[in-house]
Amino acid sequence: MKNLNTQIKQLKKILNIDEEILSVTFVDADFLGSGNIHRDTACTAIARAFKNKEAVVVSAKNQLCPGADYFLKLKKIKTKEAIDAYVEGEKVFENKNVCQTFLRALPKYPIKLMKKDIVINSSINVKTQLAILLINPAQANRIIGLLNFDRYNKVDFLPNQPTCISLFAPLVSGAPHINFMDYYDRYYQGKINKKYLWPEDKMIISLRFSDFKKILKNLEKSPHGNYIPRLYPQKADAL
Repeated sequence: MKNLNTQIKQLKKILNIDEEILSVTFVDADFLGSGNIHRDTACTAIARAFKNKEAVVVSAKNQLCPGADYFLKLKKIKTKEAIDAYVEGEKVFENKNVCQTFLRALPKYPIKLMKKDIVINSSINVKTQLAILLINPAQANRIIGLLNFDRYNKVDFLPNQPTCISLFAPLVSGAPHINFMDYYDRYYQGKINKKYLWPEDKMIISLRFSDFKKILKNLEKSPHGNYIPRLYPQKADAL
């Protein structure tokens, strides 16, 4: 069997993925050598790992976003504070009832991961708990197709999701997590070389490591990967 790095290179080549595939692990707080510590929001830490190909740590000590503090349970923030921010501060929702429905629908951070640091890096290995891909819609379709080659499960999408929940959502739902990135992360986190932090044609899919390995296993078996079916273009009137 091909080793993991070879399989990942093949996946990126076949699907034409130009970004690194990130690994997420959860380690005991202050575990030495786990990664670089920057003063970041959680979403910027993900972007930093993609852009700089470095291991970064998200923890209560260095994470700057109150939203991520709430969703990742890094600090004690009341639900009322989150609702006030969404409704009164940012005007994401018309009223508190809509916002409460939104918050109830979101996956909840696992209790067993509380007080852990989150390590994000560009090196998938056997300790990886989640894989995160930054891809376009066509690539996302192929990833989901590869995962559903030997089993079929629906994939749900929740509107207005915070970017940071991609760091844990599949561990709660057991399913791939599709995230279009929060509007704030896309348009209000500043620019680098006159470009937004997140490319407008890209989205995030995060998966449990077990599902990521299934994608690699199915790569040569499925037409969503490297298998070429005996199909021909259908005759049609000129476009």
